[in-house]
Amino acid sequence: MKQKKFTRFAIAVCAFVMCISLAFTALAGTAEMTKQQRLKNTVYLQNLNYAAACDGVLTVINKNDKTVMPVFRDGLFYVPLRFILEYYGAEVSWEHETKTVIIKAGDNVFRLDTRSSALSMGERSRSLDNSCFIDKGTTFICFDDVSDIIVCKTYYFEEYKSGVIAMGEEWNPERNAEKEALEAMEFALSPFFKMFI
Repeated sequence: MKQKKFTRFAIAVCAFVMCISLAFTALAGTAEMTKQQRLKNTVYLQNLNYAAACDGVLTVINKNDKTVMPVFRDGLFYVPLRFILEYYGAEVSWEHETKTVIIKAGDNVFRLDTRSSALSMGERSRSLDNSCFIDKGTTFICFDDVSDIIVCKTYYFEEYKSGVIAMGEEWNPERNAEKEALEAMEFALSPFFKMFI
């Protein structure tokens, strides 16, 4: 008789512990995102700035040429394509004869014809919404078109003339994590810190 009571008690305790564990797991999934979590897998670029913030860390877009920087052209924000793709782990090469950027991302191989702004993968092809262009050997793509090439989300900030490319959860401008992340990225790209890179 004591054995049965003990077994029932042990089962009840285990069930209670499992319920508590599941409750904490559910709460953890809805916990407020932190600034560090928001900065992960992000690239922050500013108009006419040779520096960028990747994961919140200050870096140079092109160490060999500090004139390579995002620009406005025909009212659109353009960013250096190779810098972004390589940050996200893609292999980028150039086919001079056809003026084509070759992008290897995982098992996928994309081709971006810079003359026509046509993006193709295998037999499928389509034109980007906006024309890309080459300046001093660097291919620039419209900020809004980046998500056509890699799985990401783009967020433009008119006030700062800048943009964030991010993977993962949607950017929520009302959340503290995004406010703090934007502030940290702006601070990292300030003229004082750029003196050290």
